[in-house]
Amino acid sequence: MWTHTEMILATYSAVAAHPGTGLAGKPQFELAMFLGFVTAFFTLLCFIERRSHAWVRFALVVFLLLDAGFGIAAGAWPLGMLQVVWAGYAFARWWSPNTKTSRKKRSSQFQMRHRISEPYRFNALNN
Repeated sequence: MWTHTEMILATYSAVAAHPGTGLAGKPQFELAMFLGFVTAFFTLLCFIERRSHAWVRFALVVFLLLDAGFGIAAGAWPLGMLQVVWAGYAFARWWSPNTKTSRKKRSSQFQMRHRISEPYRFNALNN
């Protein structure tokens, strides 16, 4: 049976007290919460590294779908639906031929200097 204090904590806390364990009970390891954390962590990691390889973009799709499944199972269905939409967009980016082939090279430092100095008509040969 729950005590009055446990009932108040279970009502107003994000972490509900388990009946019969008391407030000083040993914390329980929840596998679902751990898997949700792992999928969210790897989703962020793949999002950061999505431009490096095509397989990272595909892994982002997989982890987004896993994270969406966890969100829906946990009762946060709006978050799950958002992740499904994001996974669809990431899949389209992975599938499109423009992202699989070589991208345009980013500007080198020399080209950036040239762009900065161009409006001021600075030329190193005229010094």
